[in-house]
Amino acid sequence: MDSSDNRNASSLEKLGRFYELSSGKIWASQAGEGKRAVVVLTGAGTVALDYYGIQQLLSKEYTVLLYDRLGIGLSASCNLPRSSRSVIDELHELLKVANLPRPCMLIGHSLGGLYARHYAMIYPQDVGGLILLDPAHEDFDLFMPDDLNKLRKTPSGEAKQKLIERKWPNSPGMLVRISRNAMGRAILEKVPMVAKYRKIYAELFSEEMKDWPEEIAESLVKAHTNVEWLIGGSREVLNVYTIYEEVRETGEVANITTTILCSMRTDAFKRVVLLGESEDQLAAEIVGKKKLYEAYLGKIKNGKLIEVDSGHVDMPFRCAEIVLQAAQEMAENGLS
Repeated sequence: MDSSDNRNASSLEKLGRFYELSSGKIWASQAGEGKRAVVVLTGAGTVALDYYGIQQLLSKEYTVLLYDRLGIGLSASCNLPRSSRSVIDELHELLKVANLPRPCMLIGHSLGGLYARHYAMIYPQDVGGLILLDPAHEDFDLFMPDDLNKLRKTPSGEAKQKLIERKWPNSPGMLVRISRNAMGRAILEKVPMVAKYRKIYAELFSEEMKDWPEEIAESLVKAHTNVEWLIGGSREVLNVYTIYEEVRETGEVANITTTILCSMRTDAFKRVVLLGESEDQLAAEIVGKKKLYEAYLGKIKNGKLIEVDSGHVDMPFRCAEIVLQAAQEMAENGLS
């Protein structure tokens, strides 16, 4: 990173601390002194501190841990993509090292929701409840309209199987290597597409964090436009179909009290990366997503679906109060 990037990272690092795990240094932030612990698993393309609003609100009643997975945000770099099991075991070790009380609630957003479910399947004794924000799911494509899958070139059959079985090299990608030195970053930042997204993301994240403490918001917005962060967020999902298969092969759904928040609109973040979807197709996607979540919740004993007036990416910024209410209700009714 250049000196400006280092200042941003240093400012943000002070909001938490590093934990030395067997896989590398993990940055995490803990707030609150409640007897019940809550752990937040971030979505792809977001970082732990994007959930600062949720942490600050819930920390009045709970001990809330935010953390960056290896290769993301403030944690140590690693070769991406990784298996879901490596992510799950990393979190399991972090909970022990951080001495967090268990069973705890897991709050998972998007890809983090998939990891939270997988964690509950492997370590059910650690998890008392799940609050999932638009969680990724291995059957997502099956609930989407055919025309939408076709437009997005969703793989199926042999093509999908090849993606599942693909072996990724145990090394950083070319763009990652370029982004790790000042000259390389300067070159990447001048690429028109990169410059476009850096500008757009700066504007969008600034809007979502406008009511946050200035010293946090300013550094976090600038960090989000760092090309290393941008590349890391995109690389983490390169093997998403392999991750889906991992979850399928793990076995039965964890019968753990679960609340799912389902976004009911398309936010500005998603509109930046649309592939030509019509408003009708975007609406159909939301209908299909809701049906998927209803089908999933039908498989467990205590499940609840909450429709929220937000988009997929801006959920953590706009739904903190709803997340708190879901946590309180879960605790009052008794966790799994």
